[in-house]
Amino acid sequence: MELRKLTVHDREIITELFRDVFTNEPWNDDWSDPAQLDAYITDLTGQGYSLTLGYFDGGRLVALSMGHVKHWYTGTEYFIDELCVARGMQGKGIGGRFLEAVEAYLSENGICQMFLQTENNVPAYRFYLKNGFSELAGHVSFSKRIPDSRRNGTLDWYRENLESFISGTADADMTEQYRLFLEHVPSGGRVLDLGCGAGSASLYFTRAGYDVLAADGCPELCEYTRGRAGCPVRCLRFEELDYTDEFDGVWACASLLHVRKTGLPPVLRLVRRALKKGGVFYASFKHGEAERESNGRVFSDFTEESLRTLLVETGGFREIALWTTGDVRPDRAGERWVNVLCRAE
Repeated sequence: MELRKLTVHDREIITELFRDVFTNEPWNDDWSDPAQLDAYITDLTGQGYSLTLGYFDGGRLVALSMGHVKHWYTGTEYFIDELCVARGMQGKGIGGRFLEAVEAYLSENGICQMFLQTENNVPAYRFYLKNGFSELAGHVSFSKRIPDSRRNGTLDWYRENLESFISGTADADMTEQYRLFLEHVPSGGRVLDLGCGAGSASLYFTRAGYDVLAADGCPELCEYTRGRAGCPVRCLRFEELDYTDEFDGVWACASLLHVRKTGLPPVLRLVRRALKKGGVFYASFKHGEAERESNGRVFSDFTEESLRTLLVETGGFREIALWTTGDVRPDRAGERWVNVLCRAE
């Protein structure tokens, strides 16, 4: 057995072991969102104060400790955020030997104490007591749930009306808009389906040979698109878009219309940052001038003139085309949509 110090660059093998252990008994944690899991592993392993130690058997990672170092007045301490042993290796003494190796490493590096938390009704609790840990007398863990101030009626509506929304939009024929968009995207280029909804565009672009990433703020729609289109999907809100010079095209069909008008310029700037120079951007909005709420959902409506003004004032885009169409859904034939196609400058 060999103890090695690991870094964020080892997160592939770290993630594999972590997921296998903690999505099974007794933990049963739901790590079905790969982007959230990758962010968590990066948080634990990629900071300046991170300390991640792995235990290897013949080149295979069989035990893992992820934590951080804290320089306290009594000495340097190691706080363990996650510790696990491969499921097939549990109950064989591997965990005890791993902790001995960790302790030796900490001692050699001048770290005088280690801390961790666990539940007192799982086998891990007895395991730690057996291996020399003791409960801190006079200490107690507190928790307080923070209300999500970002929660909004729009996402609630999609959660509550998931099946009817999917059935009403999954087969909408957007072929003409797809064609106009893809004329400006290099063959096989990288495309972001921003606000993917039921995944129709992601499926179309993937089948056409493009490198597609879908994104939506509704976890249930992300899961549906992942299964339907077979492409990577991230669950994020528009204001969380965090890419730079990444995409040849960003497709935002009937999605940004749920951003309040005062919030659109900063979101559009994030879209511009995510695009490569010369990349193409498509968006569509319901025709009108209002900012309104309907059944809990926010809608920002635009005319051709007001949408052009928004893009000019935001900056960073050169208009290719701006046009009005009818709704492609047969039961919505009377509704009008404003479409814009522009290029990142």
